Amino acid sequence: MADNTAAIAELEAVLHAGASRVAVDGQDVAYDLVQIRRRLRELKASDDTATKRPTALSIDLSGF
Repeated sequence: MADNTAAIAELEAVLHAGASRVAVDGQDVAYDLVQIRRRLRELKASDDTATKRPTALSIDLSGF
């Protein structure tokens, strides 16, 4: 239901830039990278289009 790919891409671009403060033409923007990472995790968890991997895996090797 939720397609968060655009928002995820924007937040990942901010994180990949590696700057927490940007100044362009006198406009200062400060990013809280901890909040961005938290929001990115939330969006990825609620995104229906992303491929989700299992968090835990159990392999039964008792037959060997």
